[in-house]
Amino acid sequence: MKIGYWFDYDQTWTFTALHKVLAERIPGLQTCGFVMNDRYWAHAVESLPPGTRLVRFYEEYRRGMAFRPTADQVASFRKFDERVKLARIAYSDRHILMFDHATLIAVNIHLKKVFEEFLDAEQPDAFVFNCIASQFAHLFYELMRERGIQVIVPTAWGLEDLFYIADNPYFACEDAWAAYRGFKEGLDGPTAEESAFARGFIERIRSHKPAYDNAAVATEERKFQIPGPAAVGRYLINHYRYYRTDPTQPGIIDRALKPLTLKRQLARAQRYFADRSALEDTPFVYMPLHYEPEIATLVLSQCRQTSLIDIIARRLPLTWRLVLKEHPALAGQREISFYEEIAHRYPNVMFVDARIPSLDLTIQSRLVFTLNGTAAIEAASLGKPALLQAQARFGGFGVIPRLVDPFAFETVMQDAIDNPPGLADVELMLAACRRFGRPMKFAEPLANSGVLEPANMAKLADAIQGSLRSQ
Repeated sequence: MKIGYWFDYDQTWTFTALHKVLAERIPGLQTCGFVMNDRYWAHAVESLPPGTRLVRFYEEYRRGMAFRPTADQVASFRKFDERVKLARIAYSDRHILMFDHATLIAVNIHLKKVFEEFLDAEQPDAFVFNCIASQFAHLFYELMRERGIQVIVPTAWGLEDLFYIADNPYFACEDAWAAYRGFKEGLDGPTAEESAFARGFIERIRSHKPAYDNAAVATEERKFQIPGPAAVGRYLINHYRYYRTDPTQPGIIDRALKPLTLKRQLARAQRYFADRSALEDTPFVYMPLHYEPEIATLVLSQCRQTSLIDIIARRLPLTWRLVLKEHPALAGQREISFYEEIAHRYPNVMFVDARIPSLDLTIQSRLVFTLNGTAAIEAASLGKPALLQAQARFGGFGVIPRLVDPFAFETVMQDAIDNPPGLADVELMLAACRRFGRPMKFAEPLANSGVLEPANMAKLADAIQGSLRSQ
């Protein structure tokens, strides 16, 4: 059996450790993969068995940038593109502004050939990603899907420490959705442990604790810190060894100025953040902003938050407000024009201080709206009306209504307010999530030492091995 990996930056440590555990369990297990950044190349080569096929992804990316396809190659690629419709992910990619149209097509044509040759030669039975967020990872996914290769993506539920082992980039968890329907129809029922988890989670929210602990906030806050001499030295070494070949990494000058730029942007952004006292006696819809760009907006929703803000602001009662709270991990990192343009255009839109607890705003609001965030499940746990835009994750259960047509916001909002989710349905939904959720740690292995601990790696290996179609 052969399992491939998308060695995505520091997840290289996670996946090499995972392979070692799986190799002890599965006789003759082989591996292969793509390594995203040269900094992690040596660790991958040294940690995996001799002869393992590894590809430097950004080396092929650079070749793709210089590639000039023939008319026949473009015509052949167009047939594939019209079948899978790559634009829906490509134009959501966080690095899309790096390309003109012709170059974007050329890079995709080149990488498609690289991916196809790799798959034909290696023939993996399964391929593991930490996420499928970039347009190029998604291209690779489409090629594997057409070949019937199993895709495995450990994905955070957003419920405490639970991870769902997905087989697609879109968090379409059909098994969990079906389990909920079975619970509702009396065909099956939650176990005692699943019911206890559901009740415990609801109690967690009602005791004013968030759905999960967001370690990304501390990681992002470090970007504001002025590095000391030792950190600067390490960065310069890493830049000249590795980062300068990575098109997604900033240059030295931009990196040096970043803490000062972020501090300035945060100070300017805070001028738009109102105190919670401004919301007294004011009906409002609460929309917590997603971290952007990230998988929530790139893949799960494929929708710009500004587009929905524009539509919703026009469809509220004149005396209501739309309250936007910046994601705590993004405060100061969003372009100031985002706040300026919205504040200038819509007097009924209010940005509030990012430090206000999200649950406070949920409780005070008339309705919570989010693309696909956990704020909706927090609201449902409190018996508050909520709306989701995407079907991903919680949107597929049907407990929390979806805003399928943004132009019908007034009608959908009123129906949600008139029919808040029932606690019994919320419990069954959470129980279904627990049935298909694995408690473990996965993200930020170098910042979170618990990820690479043997006990946690055993949990991850159990989850991956248990999801394999063939062994």
